[in-house]
Amino acid sequence: MSAALVAAPVSWIRRRGLTDVAIRYGLVAALAVMSAFLALTRDTFLTVTNIQTMLLTSAVSIVIAVPLGMLLQTGGVDFSVGSALGLAVVLGGRFMADLGWNPLLACAVVMMLLVCVGLVNGTLCARWRLSPVVVTIGMLFLLRGLAFVLTGSEIRRDFGRGFAYLGRSRTVPFDIPFPVIIAAVWAGVLLVLWYRTRWGRHAHACGAGEEAAIDVGINVTRSRLSLYVLVAVGSGIGGLIQLSRLDSAPAVTGQNLELELLTAVLLAGVAFMGGHGSAANIMTGVLFLTVLGNGLIQYRVDTNWSRVVEGAVLVSSAGFQVVIVRAARCQRPQPTAGDPNGEATAVTAVAPRSARAEAKGEPVIEVEGATKRFGPVAALDGVTFGVRPGEVVALLGDNGAGKTTLVRALTGVHALDEGSVIVRGSVVELNSPLDAQALGIEAVHQRLGVVGIFDASENLFLGREPLVSNVVGRSIGWIDKRHMRSETAAELHKLGVRIPGRRTPVASLSGGQRQSVAVARAGRWARSIVLLDEPTAALGVQQSAEVLRLVRDLAEAGMAVLLVTHDMPQVLEVCDRFVVLRRGRVVAVEAVDEATSVERLVGLITGAVSTAPTHD
Repeated sequence: MSAALVAAPVSWIRRRGLTDVAIRYGLVAALAVMSAFLALTRDTFLTVTNIQTMLLTSAVSIVIAVPLGMLLQTGGVDFSVGSALGLAVVLGGRFMADLGWNPLLACAVVMMLLVCVGLVNGTLCARWRLSPVVVTIGMLFLLRGLAFVLTGSEIRRDFGRGFAYLGRSRTVPFDIPFPVIIAAVWAGVLLVLWYRTRWGRHAHACGAGEEAAIDVGINVTRSRLSLYVLVAVGSGIGGLIQLSRLDSAPAVTGQNLELELLTAVLLAGVAFMGGHGSAANIMTGVLFLTVLGNGLIQYRVDTNWSRVVEGAVLVSSAGFQVVIVRAARCQRPQPTAGDPNGEATAVTAVAPRSARAEAKGEPVIEVEGATKRFGPVAALDGVTFGVRPGEVVALLGDNGAGKTTLVRALTGVHALDEGSVIVRGSVVELNSPLDAQALGIEAVHQRLGVVGIFDASENLFLGREPLVSNVVGRSIGWIDKRHMRSETAAELHKLGVRIPGRRTPVASLSGGQRQSVAVARAGRWARSIVLLDEPTAALGVQQSAEVLRLVRDLAEAGMAVLLVTHDMPQVLEVCDRFVVLRRGRVVAVEAVDEATSVERLVGLITGAVSTAPTHD
């Protein structure tokens, strides 16, 4: 029995990977070990009173730290949370003590004012793109100063028994402090929304892969702004709890709280101004610091030395995270037998040119006189050509020729200054990626446009997540993950792609597998047009061959494919025609046939071969 009990967790660790287990559960294990040590060495640690004290101490921190950690994962930060909490305390005390307002009315007005604070932070940082560090540090001083101005020389006290219930009451069955219940419900709701709804997935993608989020039409500004508002709301809730607990409204309440909360969030593994980390681990980080502080008090450690210990713990945690992340980057999935993405597996060759059906009919997508300027530089200058269904057209040119600019214009990321885009015979306006998606235009961008910490299904459905069928779930944007995973498995199987696990982050996949996920997403959603910008860049020979096979499969399915590449042999292998850009202008449009050579393609790109453009 003992051998079986040991073998089960060892097998689980091997299956998940040691680095993944360390990142996800390392802090939980450290908290458990520290709690066990204190329980064995201090008789008062596990007493009901001490546990209630620790939970009550953690409650306000959790209320603010959870949305703050989510904000950090979207690429933002807020240093003004402590001052916002202090302002909420002062405002609540002034409304109830000086103006005699009903506690419910006072709380409602305080929360509305804190929402306004969040909107100001969000507008300045997310919409106007000002530095969030500078903006929120400025708000830290502004809000704290405002709290002192409103307080004056008198501290308000005694707000009535009804309001005292918020911070000092306990539940009847288990004698749990009411603020702990508030913190648990608040954090639970936020975590469910973060992991299971469109709002949460889109907000997380904004920090973990902002360019990918923009490419699929996610409103990055709105997502970040909503988190700034949630952080301010959390500060308001925490301030009202503190006001009720203290039964007084000192302006110094919450001073330096932002540093404690950021310490807990960073301790939980959330990357500062990045996208990595676990929102669920944030509560563990808060509890870890609370238990550590309680243990230092139990051992009667001097306050100054307590700060030294807490700082050393944070630095050690940061070093541990760096080691683990580097180890994770070095870890690569091993190819399995029959894996079409493994280096040892033969890839089906692209069909010879003689076996392909000739592309016929009118172009599915055309550009006429496309012009795009960035200041005085004309990235595109009167570009005109089209792509027919079932045809792969190579877009060639040297660096800076305008290839990527054209792809981004055709997907709605850039708006053309002049010229028009024609889809299925009609002139269209492409003002955003959503406009392009509505027309059936999909793209694999040069940077792939995948979110590394998301798995294949989350990337395949990024921006288009299916919702559950029930009315309540649809109203809050509840994602149907089971449908996503089954559809993703079907799409990847259709293209002959195999990945090591359904929930494996794409950052852990090989280069060919990541490219395959991006191509599969384009094929899944494209109704008629696929744009591929350097899909084989930085790939090995075997992986490149797999991606090229996928490109031909899309064309054989009737898609119009535009392929940007610097690999001339690939043009000869998979393309039907090629368009050469030089300094933003079309200099050649020709068919690829037996007479086409690498030398001619290179000559047209560099200008060594001169020819007038011909439009098919």
